[in-house]
Amino acid sequence: MSSILPVRGATLMALPKSFTVATETVRQTSLDEVFPEFADDGARVFVNIDAQGYERDVLDGAISALPRIHGFQLELSLFALYDGETTYLDILSQLSKAGFEAYLFMPGYFSKRLGRQLQFEAVFFGVPADG
Repeated sequence: MSSILPVRGATLMALPKSFTVATETVRQTSLDEVFPEFADDGARVFVNIDAQGYERDVLDGAISALPRIHGFQLELSLFALYDGETTYLDILSQLSKAGFEAYLFMPGYFSKRLGRQLQFEAVFFGVPADG
């Protein structure tokens, strides 16, 4: 449950084994900044984003890289587990506007305490220019 964002109280109730152990200071960068270092020209890139509620910010930092990204896999929340987290509907909309379609949804965390699915994995691929 390590995240840039603080865990919400509701999350702690749903997942009582999740709690803050320590706080770390880390350097943040964007996908746009590091993309050329890791993706060769012409490479078909698939990006797995597991950012614990910070997915929207990761995507916001990939504007220049988007045309070279073939697909994404993200862990999305059905409701916010972290303060400031963007939930699945907004991420679906953001990726759709960027030209990506949802191809696969897979179950993720389920809370027995709340009796509901908390998160799921989603795979997206870019829509070809010809439709």
